[in-house]
Amino acid sequence: MKNCFFSAIKAPLVLAPPVGATCQTRRIVMLDKKPLPRDARIVGDLLGQEQWYVGTEVGATQRVLRPRYRVGETCYVGEPYWRSNIIVPAWGVTPGIKTGHCRIIYRADQWVYCTRPPHDTIPPSPCEPWTDEDTLKAMGWRLMAGRFLPQKAARCWLKVLGVKVERLQQCSEEDAVLELVEPNPNPQPESLCLWRNYSVDVECYNCISARDSYYTMINAVDGPGTWAANPWVFAYTLQRVEKPAEAEKGAKR
Repeated sequence: MKNCFFSAIKAPLVLAPPVGATCQTRRIVMLDKKPLPRDARIVGDLLGQEQWYVGTEVGATQRVLRPRYRVGETCYVGEPYWRSNIIVPAWGVTPGIKTGHCRIIYRADQWVYCTRPPHDTIPPSPCEPWTDEDTLKAMGWRLMAGRFLPQKAARCWLKVLGVKVERLQQCSEEDAVLELVEPNPNPQPESLCLWRNYSVDVECYNCISARDSYYTMINAVDGPGTWAANPWVFAYTLQRVEKPAEAEKGAKR
């Protein structure tokens, strides 16, 4: 199965909604490992298939664009995690009770994945220093991007409901809400500070709309100037689902 990986900013937001909830994610359309040029012309497939054609000039040779994730596919969420080159004991919430062996700690919430049967995920233990990232680094743990998370350690599964090609700035207010930007948990009466600003390191809610909040999120994830560049993106609509049976059988990534 494919890894639908997310950044450290968005991964915790994708993990939060219950099974059945829908969300969106936008991925920059790449051609030859580069974003499409600003003057690229994209047309849809007349047969209704999930592919598009791109060319920069009328009559020029057109290239086929296919999304990485196709409608109907189920993917697992790749989230950032800490990895150890050695297997260390994993301790449960009860001090002194060993529950397995650990080589993976999820960055989002410091839960632990046990690499030995029964492959449980357990909450962080009060008797282990796993919430301190500096301590983890000193102990030899490496921070890994979500694209490298093995399928067996996945905690969330998404089914692709739809995909379309559009410019990034075509993201609407409703789309931005589905991108899971965070609303202000404590809004003040008559205040316009309703959504989180991801351009600052501290938790700050001073965006007046979900779309403004998404603008700060995409620049934080894909780099400053991404929103202004207005690249072509694949816009995916996803739904959280239960872990599929084939994954239980150890289906390969």
